[in-house]
Amino acid sequence: MRKYAERICGLVLALVTVLLSLALVSPSVSADGAARATYSQMVEKTVARTLYSADGNMAYRMYKSPSYTATDDTKPALIILYFHDSGKSGSDNLAQLSENSVLSLLLSEDCDNKYKDFNYIVLAPQCLSGDSWVKSKGNDHSYDPEGETTSMKLAHAIVGEMGATEIVFTDRLVVIGEGDGATAAFDYVCRYPDTVSRFLTVGGMCDGYQLTSVFDVFNITGLAFVPRGDSVVVGNYNKTVKLLKDRSRDDMMLVDYVDGDLSAAIGAAAAYNEPTVPEWAIAEQYGSIRFLIKSSHNGTGGSITASTYAPYGGNATFKITLKRGNYIEYLRIDGVNTDLSRLKKADEDGLVYTYTFENVREQGHTIAVSFVATASPENVFDSAISAVIKWCTVLAGLLIVLAVTVYLTDRFMSGKDGKEGKGARAV
Repeated sequence: MRKYAERICGLVLALVTVLLSLALVSPSVSADGAARATYSQMVEKTVARTLYSADGNMAYRMYKSPSYTATDDTKPALIILYFHDSGKSGSDNLAQLSENSVLSLLLSEDCDNKYKDFNYIVLAPQCLSGDSWVKSKGNDHSYDPEGETTSMKLAHAIVGEMGATEIVFTDRLVVIGEGDGATAAFDYVCRYPDTVSRFLTVGGMCDGYQLTSVFDVFNITGLAFVPRGDSVVVGNYNKTVKLLKDRSRDDMMLVDYVDGDLSAAIGAAAAYNEPTVPEWAIAEQYGSIRFLIKSSHNGTGGSITASTYAPYGGNATFKITLKRGNYIEYLRIDGVNTDLSRLKKADEDGLVYTYTFENVREQGHTIAVSFVATASPENVFDSAISAVIKWCTVLAGLLIVLAVTVYLTDRFMSGKDGKEGKGARAV
């Protein structure tokens, strides 16, 4: 009996060990059904870095998607800038990581698998000790163009450093924040609107009038999770919600969540699937990207569609039109001579062809063609006559040279024979 008891205990211990191992390595799935990265996974997946500057040293975590490489300048990455909530300032470079955050959605294994073909870099700076993301807080928050905090300045400097050291889009930043971090996201959009393409906020406060004025000038898309019911929210944030709702902006989506604390708000953001947060921040952002494809031609015997943009993963077709009496001498795609059979005939006369760039996922594509005139019947006849005249002229010249040579030779030989005759008679 003792032997069997020991075996049973051993099996139970092994089972518990396996379950614990699975719990440690498996992705966390929250009550809202969203896959999240655990705290330990977030620490393991991100790289701890520090920005050193005269204004201070800011700690931040960085994550690069699996497909990103800093050696391919044709495939720049998106930058996703994340602002944490209050109570996480410091320099340990860990406090800004939390499983109960929007950041955990972006660092989950599920996100990696779904968007493995997309290039993006996630930045999570940590607010300096004794500082804040914005100066004014609470219901009286208003945007102050001269009131940038040191932490906000350094967060922007980190983005600038990425632009100098990595291959990234510098004008398509995705800004995300929750709680006071959402207030920071609103503030960042107002300060650097020319660098932001879209932003997502959970809670937070903002200057509604300043924000809407930014929307009127810049092409920015927003997704904000706001408390349900205007009675709960007061001050400028209430004005923001009301103002945006009244204007029914297509570029600013407002999602209500049940009144509650920030944790409940983050849960609402995690459960949202129209689209999900990662899809909105990565896939849809990439869907808004346009890659310029440059076209050019040599010669006046035809034309080609002007340079145009192709959406990420989309197609771009160029039409090549010949003038009668001309043909395509060469086709060059991305600077490489390409067989003309790659062109698709688009008319019965053979004067219109097309070339399509498919599934465009990088910038720098080019297409170039050269047109050359085909010899017409009249030109052929003229060329033949010219050739006959040319060769006749050459032949006539040769005959003249031959005749002169014969003549001079004959005169020379005749003179020599006469001298020899005179000498013989004298003897």
